[in-house]
Parts: sequence; structure tokens; C-alpha cells
Amino acid sequence: MLASVSRKANGVARGCTGSFTGDGTPVELNLGFVPNRLVLINVTDAIKHEKINGMTAAQHLQTLAAGTQSVVATSQIVFNSNGTVSIAAATAPNAKVCVWYAD
Repeated sequence: MLASVSRKANGVARGCTGSFTGDGTPVELNLGFVPNRLVLINVTDAIKHEKINGMTAAQHLQTLAAGTQSVVATSQIVFNSNGTVSIAAATAPNAKVCVWYAD
């Protein structure tokens, strides 16, 4: 799932991008660092999900194709202390193409 990693001179990862097609199960991104921000776009349905470190574990911002924004508070995107990001199946549904960026 990890498409590319940008690294600083000291070898520390500072950004990752990738894509996947949902299969109806949760997705775990193994970044190797705890991100400050994750942007996930469901390209199929034109839905953007954004999480910024500092939001509660349960929250992220969702923007629908029509531009309507709402705070989702059901732990759909979780930053884990081990450098992974957990994405619930409802945020990456079956047969939906998703792209993401983390830094």
C-alpha cells in the first residue's frame, strides 16, 4: 500500500503517499512514524477525509462532493503510537479507490 516515502537527510521519514482499493475490511497504513496530518480521498465518490494530530482519537473532518463538511466522531481514522494509521472499513468501503498523503 505504501507508494513512496520522502526522507530527510538523516533518514527519518517525513511524508508518505499511497493508494488502495477498499475490500470491505479495515485498512492499516504502516508509515513508520506518527503523522501530524493525514488526507485520505475516496476518488470513486469524491469524498475527502482529513485528520490532524491533536484532534481527539475519534474525530476527523469529512468533506463530501457537494462541499458539505462535518466532523465524524466514530474513530474512523486513528493515529497509533507505533507509527501506523488505522482506517475503518466504513471510510474505505468495498471497491472504492482511495489515495492518501501523510506528513
